[in-house]
Amino acid sequence: MAGKAKKIILGTGAAFLVLVLAAFYIVAFHMGAIVKHGIERFMPSITGTPVKVGSVSCSPFSGHINVKDFIIYNPEGYKSEYAFNVKEFTLTVNVMSVLSNNIFIHKILVDGLSVSYEQGLTGCNLTDIKKNIDKLSEKDTSKEKTPTEKTSEETSPSTEKRFQIKEFDFQNSSVAVSTPVTGGKGISLPLPLPGIHIKELGMKDGNGVTGKEMATVIFAEIIEATVDAVRKSSVNLNSDVLNSLEDGGKEMLKKSGEMIKDIKNLF
Repeated sequence: MAGKAKKIILGTGAAFLVLVLAAFYIVAFHMGAIVKHGIERFMPSITGTPVKVGSVSCSPFSGHINVKDFIIYNPEGYKSEYAFNVKEFTLTVNVMSVLSNNIFIHKILVDGLSVSYEQGLTGCNLTDIKKNIDKLSEKDTSKEKTPTEKTSEETSPSTEKRFQIKEFDFQNSSVAVSTPVTGGKGISLPLPLPGIHIKELGMKDGNGVTGKEMATVIFAEIIEATVDAVRKSSVNLNSDVLNSLEDGGKEMLKKSGEMIKDIKNLF
């Protein structure tokens, strides 16, 4: 009788193990699609424009994620095909940290960022995207209330995912410049952008940064690199529009400065 009970227990345990492994395999197999869907759903809330991802591959054991053909499209009214097009970026995540609210990322490497800078008479596509990001920040700020106004739900610990990033690098980046007159076509060969190296984002106080805060830092750095490249080129553009974009980028960097230990533009 005892032997029969033992067999039942062992059989049940084996069946449970098979189910767990099968569930893990299914999740791992579909992880790329889950991440792809998450990016395409989350990013438009930040940029205010459509976002598309070509493919995502994930290795749940190593924490390695590879994203290809990541495109942020332009706001309405612009002729160029996109605002940003990333050929590929990879990130290595601490697997166990994914289970917590503070995700630790060892490194993100962005390879082949193409920026499309389209300048109109009074503005440009990058400025319009910046305005969308600013609106989001203002919306978050407006939600803050005095202690007496907060509800019990608002005073409970936040479950929003936060991130700590050890290294964030850009390489092989470029910017194409266009105007309405050219119908979104580049008026010069793509201009190389300086490399960008961000260290210890969200690690200064150990609290991490939200996805929105991370996007603000990255976008500000791209603006700074883009303005620098365009200014050094022979392309003739409306300097007031370029100055406005530059000032906006500096403002974003100033606001995000406390979240980063070190940022370096590598020329």
